[in-house]
Amino acid sequence: MPGPKEDRQLTAQDETECDIGVKDGVVTCLGKDLPIPNGCRVIDAEGGYITVSREQASVSKSRLSQPGGVDSHVHIGQSASNARSADDWTTGTRGAIGGGTTTVVAFAVQAKGKQVMPAIEAYYDLAKGQTHCDYSFHAIVTDPTEEVVRDEIPKMVAFGVTSVKVGKTLRTS
Repeated sequence: MPGPKEDRQLTAQDETECDIGVKDGVVTCLGKDLPIPNGCRVIDAEGGYITVSREQASVSKSRLSQPGGVDSHVHIGQSASNARSADDWTTGTRGAIGGGTTTVVAFAVQAKGKQVMPAIEAYYDLAKGQTHCDYSFHAIVTDPTEEVVRDEIPKMVAFGVTSVKVGKTLRTS
């Protein structure tokens, strides 16, 4: 379990001095004097500021490790009403990492009269290979027909998208 030794860690519950165990790029445990199996590497984080993300650890100047943030409301690479988001997936996620955010959740918008899954897949295609951090999507269902609710929402969940915003506007005139 390679990872920083005896650093100060911030978690959702407390602040403690301990080692960070990392396996396959994922933090697996925090603890005092973690064993170091053969073939593992110890990262000397003295004087280093470490933000641990799933893909990589970046080091700068402090002696404090903290989990990365999650921004659950971002508009990256979207277009609507002939306008386009200022950021694409490369610039938007590079900016997120620069601010300590290691996961962003963007919006995948269903076009009126269309299915939801093609929109989600199109947004994944825009992001694939262009990101500097973890990402996921909220699906925005703009046309919640019986078919969409019955067939498309279960497909979304099976695909891994579990956050949905449903828009239903009733015009009275």
